[in-house]
Amino acid sequence: MLSLFIDAFNFNTAQPKRVSVVNLKKRTMKNPFIKEEHDGGLIAGLIIGAIATAGIAYLYLQKRRQIAEAAAYAKEHAKDYLKDKAHPLKKHKTDVHDLESIVTHQQM
Repeated sequence: MLSLFIDAFNFNTAQPKRVSVVNLKKRTMKNPFIKEEHDGGLIAGLIIGAIATAGIAYLYLQKRRQIAEAAAYAKEHAKDYLKDKAHPLKKHKTDVHDLESIVTHQQM
């Protein structure tokens, strides 16, 4: 009540200030028994959070699966360097006296 009295006067000019009915309505206390509805925002936030969590979990599990596959491949081929490698075939060496049996002459 005192604040209404102080606001009604402008102390700089000492003239009473007009107080409109609209200003009095703004200053009234809110009814504490009226509940505001925030359910829509809360539900939307929960849905967005659940979708984000599912996306992060999917990406995490996919990366884990890729790492496991790479580890299995590396484990499977870990000792490949120890296996005997197939050497290229050596050229067959022939002597001059063997050439006669290899080469066939065509007669014209």
